Amino acid sequence: SVQPLGACDLKFFIRERDFNKSISVTSDLDRWTYENSTILRPYGPGIMYEAVFYLAQHLGVSEIVTVGWDNKLVSSDAGKQHFYDMENSDMNKDDFIHQNEVAANPNSAKTLGHEAQITTNAIETWNQWLSQNGTTLKIISNINPAPQTIERLEIK
Repeated sequence: SVQPLGACDLKFFIRERDFNKSISVTSDLDRWTYENSTILRPYGPGIMYEAVFYLAQHLGVSEIVTVGWDNKLVSSDAGKQHFYDMENSDMNKDDFIHQNEVAANPNSAKTLGHEAQITTNAIETWNQWLSQNGTTLKIISNINPAPQTIERLEIK
């Protein structure tokens, strides 16, 4: 079985939790590079916007290929949004979620649509920022609502 995280090499803190003040809305991307903010991270919402894209930029990664970054609600049921929630999944949610499950929090569940729209609207801004910093973004997903200007790849 999967064990909860123990000691971490990297640990970040997020203070903001207002969607309308998130990095996806403000688009103040340069303010939050690791050079400018080493421990405090912006509220994405989502780990891609809070840490992953910034880490790739910080490390000088030339190409990001996302796998499973669908960035889209796949069901009206808040408890059916992740790979371990899907019907006929061999995965057990309890192996992945130990606390703060979105579906168990009615306030979080009712804002999922708003969150999805904010993160979708921010994709092209991130793509341009990554490109300006020498990183090409490519997506493996047949449902990610990103603009078609971002190259799609298929796993064969």
